[in-house]
Amino acid sequence: MSFLKSYKCAIDSNCATYLLEAMGMDYCPENDLDHKLRPERVSLFKIFMYSNDLHAVPTVQEEIERIKDKERKDSHSIFSKVVLGTVGTRGSLGEELIKNKRDDYLRNFGHKKLKDCQILAETEVADLPYLLTCDEEFIRKLKGKTKIILIKPSEYWRELKVSVGTKQRFTIDQTHPHDSKSWWKI
Repeated sequence: MSFLKSYKCAIDSNCATYLLEAMGMDYCPENDLDHKLRPERVSLFKIFMYSNDLHAVPTVQEEIERIKDKERKDSHSIFSKVVLGTVGTRGSLGEELIKNKRDDYLRNFGHKKLKDCQILAETEVADLPYLLTCDEEFIRKLKGKTKIILIKPSEYWRELKVSVGTKQRFTIDQTHPHDSKSWWKI
């Protein structure tokens, strides 16, 4: 048995939330009524369990810290600090370079969401090859316009081509309901 060869991926704040939801004690794909996001939640959990190369760029970390609901903010904050890798601060990455790339995306590629372009610029400057997002408009407008591969978690999971016998990087405690479930196992 060997570990999966994977790549470091940035995830946007929505994907961070979907992963946190999938890790929840009460998460069960069969009960997930959002048919569009269900495969993304399951894929994020599998990516976490088998590759653990998910990272939060500074803007994602800041978005988590701005969550208004205290309980939700605390769970996201602890989760991001313990589960997600971080890639530093904007200053350590090169604030001017990030701003120039962000402005280029905004100006030249028709995507007007400042935060999306900021996250993409930080991902590129941090030299992470993938940015996982479920934002179809973001993917459609900027895919192929940067060296970063913008991709949905379910598509990235398929690209990994995980084979039977691949060793998971984490063991779930026997008291966690996911331990006895097969939806995430290879």
